[in-house]
Amino acid sequence: MKLTSEQIKERFEKLPEEMKEAIFSVDSGEAIISIGKKYKLAVDKIGELADEIGLVTIGATLSHDFVSNLSRRLEVDKETARKIAQEINEQVFAKIRERLKKN
Repeated sequence: MKLTSEQIKERFEKLPEEMKEAIFSVDSGEAIISIGKKYKLAVDKIGELADEIGLVTIGATLSHDFVSNLSRRLEVDKETARKIAQEINEQVFAKIRERLKKN
């Protein structure tokens, strides 16, 4: 699903406050950077990774498309994209879910 910048902004604004905080937490940012460095992604590709995570979070990218989108956007093979997605799920999405449960 291709959304305009305005549509992305609108979807983000509709998220619960706790979710917004979790997405932009220092922990999430550090995890994304750490994973990017682990897989030797260039700085611009780490930005692409963060963007794709955001799109999944707001529902603009379906979770079952996450791996293929990562492969395409990060210019990595599917297996590497799967490993990155697994780490993102464990280090970013799991913490977002955990934070939402607490609130």
